[in-house]
Amino acid sequence: NLRGANLGGANLHGADLYGANLRGANLGGANLDGADLYGARHIVSAGPVGLERRIIYGVHHDSGTMIQAGCSWATADETIAKIEDRYADGNGREKYRESYLAAVRWVVSALAVSP
Repeated sequence: NLRGANLGGANLHGADLYGANLRGANLGGANLDGADLYGARHIVSAGPVGLERRIIYGVHHDSGTMIQAGCSWATADETIAKIEDRYADGNGREKYRESYLAAVRWVVSALAVSP
């Protein structure tokens, strides 16, 4: 049970998190590359998406959904604002904006219905 654990900056590359309860866990800066999240509770992922082919992770917290996208660990609203800014029209990256936004919105909706 990792509920409420601070895993910020942890290297979880290849970790077996099968069945782990990650509700409230801080994953800011954590490396989840290759981690087995099968059956883990209160975490979902989407991707790869966008220019960098990122996996977007969402973790359910009591205060709302937290999103890890690359090195960013923020609320869903903060993440959406960062995406809107980074992939704004005219900077050459706008074609990736909708895929990132769709992934974040899907993560939020998937967590909203998870038990």
